[in-house]
Amino acid sequence: MDTDTKATSVRNRLWLARYGKAIYVVGILMLIGGGVLGGFEVAKGGGWLLAYTLSNGALMSLNGFLALGWASLLRYVLGARQQPGWVLEHVDIGLYLMAALRMASCMFWFCFQTTHIPYFRWYMMLEPGIQATANALILVALGLTIKRVLPVIEESRTLV
Repeated sequence: MDTDTKATSVRNRLWLARYGKAIYVVGILMLIGGGVLGGFEVAKGGGWLLAYTLSNGALMSLNGFLALGWASLLRYVLGARQQPGWVLEHVDIGLYLMAALRMASCMFWFCFQTTHIPYFRWYMMLEPGIQATANALILVALGLTIKRVLPVIEESRTLV
């Protein structure tokens, strides 16, 4: 490796380390924010919006968990940790929960629109339904990929 490539590699590792720290902080804030968002709505006792707000609060918390997982993955890949952390080992479960919550949110919205909007037709839900399904499939695929990649990373470290 020439010196220019080494310098670029070191610079990229520094940026990735900074990015990992920033996403860790954002993940913690999202976890706290999701709990606060759900807690405020429960305290208000808000009617039909309660389920929607709780699902958004749960989705925000799961996004925070996912951010913590990515930060843990960056630390693990960059060599700051010898073993994957608890969050990284269980981030696939968070991805599966996010996929299920995304589909449930879409179904909730569909049920709300069919009962409260008189001009609603089924084809109006086609585009959001396809997006929710694609989003859920991508999240499940990411979960399966992470679950399969972690042992490969660990084994590659023992070969060095």
